[in-house]
Amino acid sequence: MLDPLRHTFRRACAAGLALAALTACSDTPTEAGDGGTGANDVTLSVQQFQDGIVYGHIRDANVFIVHGINGRDLQLDEALPVDVEVNGNCSVPGLKFRQIRGPLSLPAGTYDIRVKLAAAAPCTGTTVISVDDAAIMPGSNVSIVAHLSATGAPTASIFENDLEGGRGDATVAARHVANFGPVDVAVRGERVFTNVRNGQGGAAATRGGSGRVQIFAAGSQTAAFSARATLLPNFLNVFYAVGTPANGTFEVLHQSIFLFGRTSARVSLVHGINGTDLNLPESLPVDVEINDICAQPGFTFRTITRSRPLAEGTYTVRVRLANAARPCSGAAVITAPGVKIERGTYASIVAHLSATGQPTASLFRNDIVSRSQATVAARHVANFGAVDILLNNRVAFRGVTNGRGAAAAAPAGFQTLAINPAGSSTSALTARPLLLGPTFVNLFYAVGTPSRGTFEVLSDRVLILF
Repeated sequence: MLDPLRHTFRRACAAGLALAALTACSDTPTEAGDGGTGANDVTLSVQQFQDGIVYGHIRDANVFIVHGINGRDLQLDEALPVDVEVNGNCSVPGLKFRQIRGPLSLPAGTYDIRVKLAAAAPCTGTTVISVDDAAIMPGSNVSIVAHLSATGAPTASIFENDLEGGRGDATVAARHVANFGPVDVAVRGERVFTNVRNGQGGAAATRGGSGRVQIFAAGSQTAAFSARATLLPNFLNVFYAVGTPANGTFEVLHQSIFLFGRTSARVSLVHGINGTDLNLPESLPVDVEINDICAQPGFTFRTITRSRPLAEGTYTVRVRLANAARPCSGAAVITAPGVKIERGTYASIVAHLSATGQPTASLFRNDIVSRSQATVAARHVANFGAVDILLNNRVAFRGVTNGRGAAAAAPAGFQTLAINPAGSSTSALTARPLLLGPTFVNLFYAVGTPSRGTFEVLSDRVLILF
């Protein structure tokens, strides 16, 4: 069972926010050239909010509503005024195309969202978009975008606004919500997002100041959109590609949100239970529930979620057998009450087998050991006794038991990893080469059951910003 007294969260999960598949396609851009000139010179509109995390109301979520549907694409008035209803409350009446409202301060929970054609009596018009059971996590910051799908139908997507960027940087977020195929996005001539599909997005850090932002059909050399923008340092600079190029309605909406730094906790979830060890399908899909919110449905073996923010506080985490029809209604196989989340920390929570083969969970803090070298963090979460963990044929961690881990500095570059039963010179896992990066915590999870042939190592990297 999860031991909240032994471990402290240092990263947090706000998973389950996507209404459509939300796949980040981000690579840190290099400082390439400006990428040419263009006729469209734009300045980002700045939308700062002064409540929420800054003034301590961090248990609520902050939600922006973005209207990204040009009525002309539906043979209606371009402004296409709509009313937005949240759990039966008429929260945003009279929202027009290109407008961004918010942030709304919403308690964490599950929400039904309806976008309706505006009527004289607000929220009594025809419903054009329905979203059921959208999970909003404590302390999260999200944008709900009404837009067209890749086939031109009205739909909605929820994007997390990650406000934990490095101080002094400008963070660029691109969201593809246009009636169009996959796109590439370039900043200052460097393609930082590639093959982004409708309903998807990503974020990357760059320097502040003036820069050209371009959007290409995936793989194309001809920009469908090119504009100079002021990328504000210490802000999340968001670009929403909306409309339909074939109808001449394609354009980009802009939003800027202040980066708060490490004000919340952050966590990633790790599924380290091979279903084969329980005589079930290997993928063993489960639903993860945090304080009765279905935060991560359909979570499968070997999956490691991207880290997400979560407000400080005490939580109950449950791992349930997946139920596609009614997520988080299946039998709870792991229950962890009293999990303490502390502000400004990073961690990983791992569902795994105990040393006796029972489903359990452990929480590991992701601390960087050295700023000049790589940090290696090894976690023993396999159905096995104590182990020694070797780097480049030397014991780096000795006698590590199930549910425990350790971290050490190592030279950046390629290293070999081997795992031996404690005190033995015989490897339970054949040495494998690893590429270790500086300023990262390089994470390795030993999972499975050696006697059943399911023993393996999962890996992840956490970038630590100073």
